Amino acid sequence: MKAVVFHKPIRVSVDAVEDLEIEKNDDVFFKSTSTAICGFDLHILNGFIPQTKPIIMGYEFVGILEEIKNTVTHLKVGDCIVVPSPIAYGHVLPLTNTSRACDKF
Repeated sequence: MKAVVFHKPIRVSVDAVEDLEIEKNDDVFFKSTSTAICGFDLHILNGFIPQTKPIIMGYEFVGILEEIKNTVTHLKVGDCIVVPSPIAYGHVLPLTNTSRACDKF
């Protein structure tokens, strides 16, 4: 897969990185349609928070679910999801019908 990778201050690139695998019963795969970096990422980008090795950036995203383990019952393949930073490492909820975030994808 491809990801934006931080290499050193003010130097990022889109690199091929190792594909992920579903490991746990509540994991899902999604296709990211857009992502953003936050203020914390800017501190890394500018070198204010030193990094000892390259890291993947961008953990706030909108995406389309592509694969779901059978224990995940509140989402389905094709759902559009949004993940803001406070829940990037937790659980996600599908967007409601009133949301237009995935219409342009």
